[in-house]
Amino acid sequence: MFKKVGWKRFLVVGGIAAILVVFLVLALQTTAVPSLHERAKANVSEARFFMRQAQTQDLRVQFFSGIREQNYAMDGVTDANTVPFALINVEPRGINLIDVQELTGSIKLGDAEPKEITLERNQFGRNFGFDLGELVDAETEVIFILDEEVFALTQSMPENAISWERALELGVDHFKGELSADGVTSFESYIKIITDRENLGAFWFVQFVTNDGQTLFIVINVDGQLLQGRD
Repeated sequence: MFKKVGWKRFLVVGGIAAILVVFLVLALQTTAVPSLHERAKANVSEARFFMRQAQTQDLRVQFFSGIREQNYAMDGVTDANTVPFALINVEPRGINLIDVQELTGSIKLGDAEPKEITLERNQFGRNFGFDLGELVDAETEVIFILDEEVFALTQSMPENAISWERALELGVDHFKGELSADGVTSFESYIKIITDRENLGAFWFVQFVTNDGQTLFIVINVDGQLLQGRD
C-alpha cells in the first residue's frame, strides 16, 4: 500500500526547491559577469613585462619584451590575437643622428650566438628600433653591440618591484568609475615602462582607451604608489 503524504509537506519541499533554483540562477549570473580586473587583463592590447637598459654619454639603449595585439590600433577594442615582441630601442643623447636612417648592430640573448640586426629610424621621433618578434624571459642576459661598443643591459626595476599585473590592478582601481560608466562598453589596457629624463628611475605607465574616445592613464612607482595621471 502507498503511504499518503500531506499536501503541506509538498509545499515545504517545493518551496525549498524553488529557493535553491533562485540561488543557483543568481550564482550562475554572478560568475558569468567578469570583474573589471578580469576584463582589463583580458583586454590587454600591450603589456611590457620588463625593461633592461644601459646608456653612455651619447646613446641610451632599452630592451622590452611582452605581448601586444596583432593589429595594433588604439581604438578601444582589443584584437583577439596577440603576438609576442622583444624590442631593442636606441635613442641618441649627446650626438645628432638626424641624417641617419638605420643602425646596424648585434644583440646577444643569454647563451645564444649574437644576432646581427638593423634598427630602423622612427619616422616620428629620434629613436631607432628593431623587434625580434619573440618573448624573452626577464632573467635572460641581454648584450647589445653597436660600433664595437658593448652595452650590458641591466634590469630597470628592483627585485621587489610590483609586477605588471599588479600595476594593472591598481590602474583599474583608480579608474573603476570611468571604466564602468554608462557608454563604456569596451576598453583596451596598455601597461608600459617609462623612465625619468636621466634614465635613473623606472615606473609603470598604465593606460586605458575606451570605446567612447577616453584616454586614461596613471604613472605608478615600483612600490605601487600612484604618482600622477589623467582622468
